Amino acid sequence: MAIHWSEVAAKEAISRFGNNLVIASGISLSGPVHIGHSREFLTAAIVVHSAKMLGAEVKFIAFADDMDPLRKVYPFLNPELYQKWVGCSLNRIPDPYGCHSSYSEHFLEELIVGFKGLGITPELIKSSDMYLSGKFADLVRHTISRRVQINSIFDRISGTGRGGFVRKKADSPHIQPECPECYSIQATNFLSIDNYNIKFYCNRCEKEFVGDLRSGYGKLVWRCDWPMRWSYLGVNVEPFGHDHNSAGGSYETGVELAREVYSVSSPVPVPYGWIHNKSGGAMHSSAGNSVSVTDLAKAFPPEIIWWMILRRDPLVTIPFDPVSSIIDETRNLRELWNSNPGSNLLKLLTDIIPIRASLLNYSWEHIVLVSQLAGFDHTKTLDILRRSDSNKDSLVGLTREDVECVRNWLNFYAPSYKVSLRDSKLGKEFNHDLDFAISNLVREFLVQSWTAENIHSTVHKVEKQLGVPKGLLFSEVYTRILGLPKGPRLGFLLESLGRDAVIDLIS
Repeated sequence: MAIHWSEVAAKEAISRFGNNLVIASGISLSGPVHIGHSREFLTAAIVVHSAKMLGAEVKFIAFADDMDPLRKVYPFLNPELYQKWVGCSLNRIPDPYGCHSSYSEHFLEELIVGFKGLGITPELIKSSDMYLSGKFADLVRHTISRRVQINSIFDRISGTGRGGFVRKKADSPHIQPECPECYSIQATNFLSIDNYNIKFYCNRCEKEFVGDLRSGYGKLVWRCDWPMRWSYLGVNVEPFGHDHNSAGGSYETGVELAREVYSVSSPVPVPYGWIHNKSGGAMHSSAGNSVSVTDLAKAFPPEIIWWMILRRDPLVTIPFDPVSSIIDETRNLRELWNSNPGSNLLKLLTDIIPIRASLLNYSWEHIVLVSQLAGFDHTKTLDILRRSDSNKDSLVGLTREDVECVRNWLNFYAPSYKVSLRDSKLGKEFNHDLDFAISNLVREFLVQSWTAENIHSTVHKVEKQLGVPKGLLFSEVYTRILGLPKGPRLGFLLESLGRDAVIDLIS
């Protein structure tokens, strides 16, 4: 029986580091937190769970890099207000929406909301807290002092042709000083260091400054910052985007720096593929083409997001669309539950998060349909589900939270799935050449068991018996029910409406 990828990573970590582990994940706060970011944290959370199941004590960290520079004026920013902030640390920049103390705090709040919606509880650590408090100061100073050795490592591992990483200067200290006046970390040049004091020049302000590393005054470049964090935090396992795992990439240089400069072992790597827009292309929070985790947590059952990531190898790219993906993922989950409820995948999922009964009993489309027909009233929704002959004597597992989830999904992503019944007083759009076929259909409906499958088969049978062109009777029933020539699966629609209402509408 195949071992889940999370257990493989957890076993390797325990073998290398023992039973006390630190599992880390991280994110830059450059823009809205999207579904792609969730793969980072959920991948880590799944490994955390597997490590605990193997008997390890685990500390789960989420590192928020709020000191990344603003790289450009993104589409959601006002160019007149934000051009001057390009190159400055995100924690120094005003919130574009005016509701938080800084740019980074706004998107950090989105991240926290996403954590709550997904049911994960990592220890949150901000880059600014670590640098500005001086906690990283000794390691930053150590990094600068070893710059010749670091530059040699970069030349050996990541020179042009092996990842394409080229240092700007032969004596690069790999620190980005922060100007205390304009807050740029891209317009500054390091000059020298004396104990904890660094001297640097800001090209934007045209001034020379001296700053104490114990009060911040800059951060290390990414390729040094990452292994330095491994050293300080004692990281044993960390997921990261597969781009960092390329030859000459930041993980490969990080492994060397961890061993040769920071004297620690590099963490067990768990590289993962992107979550792409199903319509094509990677999601980028700064480009405005991403699906917000904050909204998604209100519109998707969280176990479906976990399932989407847990059931795939981490390196597999996941195509995502907020409309079709929930339909596909819930169907996949329900089919496996019905065919192999003892599956290791299902056991792992249910150990982490409960699966709501509604997802195991009904298709997502059916839940969406009955919620609307009931006007999103939970009690009425249950009544509609019991109209089916197969459900009328059962306890239907559908909660108020399910219904509210559907409402949000329709409003946020799927207006095309909204349905409403036609005004029963209107009938001009009817094809009266099909009145005879409708009369036959009504007679059949009166004696058939009222289940979606029987209803669909009955329409098809009458259509065939009377020689009605294929699909025409289906279209006419839709028209008489919804005022439209097509709609949700006809059997489920009519089953949900109930026999009496259907006969009244189509007659």
